[in-house]
Amino acid sequence: MSKGVIKGGLVIIIVLLAFLVVRDLTDNGVSGNVTYEGAPVKLNFYVMSQCPYGTEVEDAIAPVLAKFGSAIDFSLEFIGRETATGFDSLHGQPEVEGNKVQLCAAKYNPDKYMDMIVCMNKDASSIPNNWESCAKGLDVSNIKTCYEGDEGNDLLSVSFAKSDEIGASGSPTIYLNDESYGGRRTETAFTKAICGE
Repeated sequence: MSKGVIKGGLVIIIVLLAFLVVRDLTDNGVSGNVTYEGAPVKLNFYVMSQCPYGTEVEDAIAPVLAKFGSAIDFSLEFIGRETATGFDSLHGQPEVEGNKVQLCAAKYNPDKYMDMIVCMNKDASSIPNNWESCAKGLDVSNIKTCYEGDEGNDLLSVSFAKSDEIGASGSPTIYLNDESYGGRRTETAFTKAICGE
């Protein structure tokens, strides 16, 4: 076999491998963990813990966050209002409590709390009562203390204020690198948008 044939065969293999990698990135999202050394892409979600549209985008972004890791600076904030007598959210007191326990989980388990949220979303009508059964591998003791005490109230107050500050009234409201995001709300769409940043 001549050197030219071997060289031509190697070129074909390299081109084919490059095509497969590009196709995987563009058609199926990024597979595996992403290594990225630039500034993290900012992604802010403003939701309500029992809103079906909010839970839908949380479920879509969770695998993306797992793939991109520290390449994304992600924050999950909640929409509602603080009153003279406490807190109010569109879907009532269970949602207020759900918002609170999810904020506590994010504080004490920043790398794993989305697993708990995705699990809770499977039966959103049971929020917040399903949080402990969904908190496998999380710091349940600190989450519980936070959720049942003043710390949870303080976290929720700050979160509501952040939502108010940007004028978020509909769940979900999404910002990507401080710009309003109006694209599709699927795992693939989020992956492409983040890669584009």
